[in-house]
Amino acid sequence: MQNQKPYVYGSRSFSSLQAIEQYLKPVIGFKQRILDARFFDDVLADVVVDRHYRWRHRGVRPVSFTFLENSAGDGRTWSDSLAGDFPGWGWQRFSYRKCLRTKDPTMEQEFERMCRERWASRWRIPLSLRLGGECAFPACEEAATDVDHVSMQHKEIVSRCWSILPEHEREAWWNTLLHDDSNEHHFVLIEGHPVTEEYDRLTRAGTYQPLCKAHHYRITSSRR
Repeated sequence: MQNQKPYVYGSRSFSSLQAIEQYLKPVIGFKQRILDARFFDDVLADVVVDRHYRWRHRGVRPVSFTFLENSAGDGRTWSDSLAGDFPGWGWQRFSYRKCLRTKDPTMEQEFERMCRERWASRWRIPLSLRLGGECAFPACEEAATDVDHVSMQHKEIVSRCWSILPEHEREAWWNTLLHDDSNEHHFVLIEGHPVTEEYDRLTRAGTYQPLCKAHHYRITSSRR
């Protein structure tokens, strides 16, 4: 991974990772995206092959990009994903933002991501319906858009679940994240696994409050 400044990708020089991101945002064009419409950019291709933790060790440079629709049941909680055409591997979904971190993600960070996605896909909507539609913050008259963990905090649930995942399984999951060439399923918490069952048990036992987005941000920021 290139760590020295300036960063040089696609024959362009960038003073910081933030500058690279500002260049890539309009190139990728999330807001204007059209499914299956192909495009290419040398900077994006170089950034992926140099900095993405899954593709750097393979040294494979994508030759085209597009947005692919995500199928129901593939583990993803969003409708479509940015993908690159990697020679020998075909179309593979990836996050360009993971290329712009100063450090590669760890399995513990990926585990936290997996827990957040289970919360979003399995628990947030049912709990929101159960709690009702008004923000619980005093004197707030806005509609609730978020569900706030009161007890236990989500990070506490994640920490407890991580602590019971054996070391050999942590390594096996990490190897799957790095080397699985399948593009059909997003790696998520495994149904029926003791860690997944514990996550669900702790979530069921928790207490929550409905909040508008502004007060959710305010409360979670104060907890930090």
